[in-house]
Amino acid sequence: MTVICGRLIESLREEVLEGGELLSLLNEKETAILEGKPNAVLAMQEAIILQLTTIDYCRRRREERVKDLVPTVGQKCGSTLRGLISRCAEMVQPLLNALTDEVNRLTLTTRRRELQMQMLLARHGY
Repeated sequence: MTVICGRLIESLREEVLEGGELLSLLNEKETAILEGKPNAVLAMQEAIILQLTTIDYCRRRREERVKDLVPTVGQKCGSTLRGLISRCAEMVQPLLNALTDEVNRLTLTTRRRELQMQMLLARHGY
């Protein structure tokens, strides 16, 4: 179980890293919009699309690792990650909870930033 939990931690860390990179790209795109640099806006959009593909890959890999953990902790398929964390070794539970919280926070922040970006693009005539 320790190896499987370690792989899940690795997947969550990677997802946090890639989510942070996406936010950075969104910030760069915002700067390009505000500075009136359409070529930079297009370049950033291409980079954002690639980053979203990377994040989707990370998410699918994390979901696979969660599926691997299910039988190890005696749970049923379809169990939530939160439900599984409580069955992991006590010493890794805080880390798993923190990483899960950060993935969720990044997801919400990214969605908000994407909506703001759409409004900003419309306001600046892109």
